[in-house]
Amino acid sequence: MIAKARTSRNNSLAHAHEMDSLRAEIAELKEGLTSNVHDLGANGVRVVRSAASAARAAAEHLAERGSDRARLATKQAQDIIVERPFTSVAIAAGAGAVLAATMILMWRRA
Repeated sequence: MIAKARTSRNNSLAHAHEMDSLRAEIAELKEGLTSNVHDLGANGVRVVRSAASAARAAAEHLAERGSDRARLATKQAQDIIVERPFTSVAIAAGAGAVLAATMILMWRRA
C-alpha cells in the first residue's frame, strides 16, 4: 500500500512538473510570438513609409514634367499667334462659332 501511495505521489509530482514545464514553454512561445508580431509591425511601417516616399517623389516628378509641358505648349501657342495673327483670329472665331452653334442646338432641345 505504501508503494502504491509513493507511486501515486510520484506520478502526481511528475504531472505537476510536466504542467509547469508546459506553462513555461507556452509563456516562452507567447513572448516570442509577441516579439515577432512587434517586429513585423515595425517592418510594415518602414515598408509603408518607404513606398509613400517613393510615390511622393514620383508624383513630384510627374507634376514637374506636366508643368514643363504646359509651359512649352503655351510658348508654342504664343509663337504661332505672333507669327500668324490673322490665322489665329480666324481659328478662334471658327471655334467660337462651333461652340455657339452647339449651345444653341442644346438649348433648343431642352
